[in-house]
Amino acid sequence: MAANLCIKERYQLLDLAQQDVLSDTFIGRDIQTHKSIWVVRYHSSILEVSELKYILELADRFTTFSHTHVARLLDVHFDGVQLYCVYEYDPTWQTLKSFFENQQGNNLKRLWKISTQILKGLNALSLANLFHGNLNFSNIWIQKDGCVLLNRAGIDAQIIRYNIDQLSVIDEGPFLSPDYFQTTLLSTQTDIY
Repeated sequence: MAANLCIKERYQLLDLAQQDVLSDTFIGRDIQTHKSIWVVRYHSSILEVSELKYILELADRFTTFSHTHVARLLDVHFDGVQLYCVYEYDPTWQTLKSFFENQQGNNLKRLWKISTQILKGLNALSLANLFHGNLNFSNIWIQKDGCVLLNRAGIDAQIIRYNIDQLSVIDEGPFLSPDYFQTTLLSTQTDIY
């Protein structure tokens, strides 16, 4: 479907991985490094010019942020219509949802390790004055070695906040904090909610 689409003459979109009310997400390839990437293409219908400047500034902050438990945002590109966020990715990683579905029972030690790593990632974001804001089973990856990575931090949350009145369905509605529906700023407490 997107095999011929290239972003910035560097990132090739290969396969559509998932879709939601905010975006289409693709597995792709960095043409220069030949590494796999995860590309989020936000729907143009939800991007307002008035909010775009702040979202791009936020995305730039995330490109300089690095932590063991937060997936790296490698690059951001706005082509005048759509916003693309390029994340590190490895095809062996799986979402937390898939991880739990594939397990033969969940012991407390495994759950404790996963929870601890999630909290470490959230704490690191908080210390950098950043937040996740859209924490759910689809935005947490488990690497082959069991290391947890938070994915799609910050940007989704801001787009949801700017568009909350126009979105008829939010995929992970039960996980949204009341902060989304109030005028308060999103924070680490929003993530932990």
